[in-house]
Amino acid sequence: MMRGAALPIALLAAAVALVLSYADPRTARRGAALFLVIAVLLSSAPLPALSDDVVFLGCWLSLFITAGLSHLKASAMAPIALAAAANAGLWAGLAPHVGGGVVKLYMGAPAILALAPGRWLVRRKASIVLRVAASWLMAIAGLEALLPLVSTPGYRPDHME
Repeated sequence: MMRGAALPIALLAAAVALVLSYADPRTARRGAALFLVIAVLLSSAPLPALSDDVVFLGCWLSLFITAGLSHLKASAMAPIALAAAANAGLWAGLAPHVGGGVVKLYMGAPAILALAPGRWLVRRKASIVLRVAASWLMAIAGLEALLPLVSTPGYRPDHME
């Protein structure tokens, strides 16, 4: 299982970038800023102890849903793009509290810059590339969310250890 915060944050940022690639430029800029502001504010806020299982499950479910939004029609994307960015920012801001500190946010957050090539691909009518990338992100999120539920030898300590 991936328990460091940098990778979930980077994948969340990439998923937000994919979704915002379909939005108009103003909404895309606002969404990226909203994601970053919420993540930075939450990551630097003093919070009580959080359960790493809950936070990482939230990250993976948010990643799955956010990436899945990029499969919607582009016209349906604008109203929910900002909500998706805010939700992803929330989980990206909570992850550093349980997975390595605020430096992990600064390692993962630059993936939001995938917005620029994403917008270029949408303008070029090559958005299938974004949908394939979103499908890969959904697969990663699904595996990471469900793997702790399966008792596979080697993933959890057993009676032999």
